Amino acid sequence: MFNILLFGCGKIGARHLQGLVIKNIKLNILVIDSSNSSLNKGKEKWIEAGGNNSKHKINWSNKPNSKYKKFDLAIIATSSKNRAIYIKKLSKKFKIKYWLIEKVLTQSVKEAYLLNDLIKKNTAYINFSRREMNWYKKMKFEFKDKNPLRITKTGGLWGLACNSIHFIDLMSWFTDEQLISINTKKLKKKWFPSKRLGFYEIYGEIIAKFSNGSKLILNSDPNEKNEIIKVKQKNKKIWRIDEKNGKAYMLNKEKFIDGKIDYQSELTKKIVTKLLTTGKLNLPSLDESLNNHEIFLSSMLSHWNKSNNLNDTSLLIT
Repeated sequence: MFNILLFGCGKIGARHLQGLVIKNIKLNILVIDSSNSSLNKGKEKWIEAGGNNSKHKINWSNKPNSKYKKFDLAIIATSSKNRAIYIKKLSKKFKIKYWLIEKVLTQSVKEAYLLNDLIKKNTAYINFSRREMNWYKKMKFEFKDKNPLRITKTGGLWGLACNSIHFIDLMSWFTDEQLISINTKKLKKKWFPSKRLGFYEIYGEIIAKFSNGSKLILNSDPNEKNEIIKVKQKNKKIWRIDEKNGKAYMLNKEKFIDGKIDYQSELTKKIVTKLLTTGKLNLPSLDESLNNHEIFLSSMLSHWNKSNNLNDTSLLIT
């Protein structure tokens, strides 16, 4: 039987929780959230997923108290705010073998490196979920040896500030290149409150350049109704990825790759089973993600400070 710690039972945490209803593995699960409302909603999701009829044991708590002192896996599903502080407390309280951490990793570069120092003796993965989707694995194989790539993503309110890091990681994975710079000159100056209280978003465009010439252009426009991802290969072949409808295809209709964006609950089931039985995942490690986070956070924080005439050290995104 494996011991699992789920820290944070909000929207994402509840999806992870549903994914822990795994048939072939027995789990002892500890769910921690300071909010009773979140815990109650988590209990509802657990019952909906059939958790009460499973062989798993589950405990709910507002604090990191448990008769279990060792955990095979800790899933960190809180927002990025104060993440290093939380993980420091958990590291002191429990012995944890593997970590699965949600993006954005932290709100500052300093905290990201602190986080790395805290758990560098363990294996920590960042949940850039497209790497574990069969559909995107087929795309990576198709784009192999066709670098440099030029990827453009356009859309409306898709969360440029909090979700860009997903596509930066995707480009790194597709091309095996390192992020080297981000240009924020085409971002709007006005930041606005996001759907999550206390966090902010922004419209406009960023351009990310990579070590072997690949370029990623991410654009968020309030007047744009459709989300479009285009991939241009070095042989000038152009692909369009329609995530909503699960279709990827060359614009000349020469090739098609059908698939789907997996739900987080589906991915959690797959990821946890794979990690507990093999010890390995296709997700990037914390150490591998530091470079991308450092450049992204530094660039966006600089724009935030210039736009608001501030000298903040943390970026209020989640």
